[in-house]
Amino acid sequence: MGDTLRNARRTDLAALEIVRRQAIEAAFADEFDRSTYADSVAMPSSELSGWIGDEEVAVLLLETAVTPVAFGAADRGAGIVLALYTAPDYWRRGYGSTVLAGLENELRTGNDEIVANVPVTAPGFFEANGYRVLAGVDGEEIPHVECRKCVDA
Repeated sequence: MGDTLRNARRTDLAALEIVRRQAIEAAFADEFDRSTYADSVAMPSSELSGWIGDEEVAVLLLETAVTPVAFGAADRGAGIVLALYTAPDYWRRGYGSTVLAGLENELRTGNDEIVANVPVTAPGFFEANGYRVLAGVDGEEIPHVECRKCVDA
């Protein structure tokens, strides 16, 4: 059995939290003091459970035959990538790009452009997937950068 990209279900929440926490820890450990991101690792995402089942939000999960390895969420109406996480053991193997492509498919209808406000550790990934990296976004403990991509017709 191969990899499967599917809509996340409420029963997936625990696995999604594990992937999210592992990704945050691995992405930020060498860039920031742990106190800057510790709450994000220690506390469950307050948004994630609300996204699952919301008609306006696509939450996609990529799993191998063994385990969930990546997931992402996008606001269909606003054309915004809300989240994208890949377990560190699966980085640089195409899993994040597969989830991002799935989210982009969800956002094609009704949007001219897709927006993602991503941590400063992630712009290279988004550039490699066809996004333009724009200005920084204020108001975050972890600095973020705005990335945009035109929607193909």
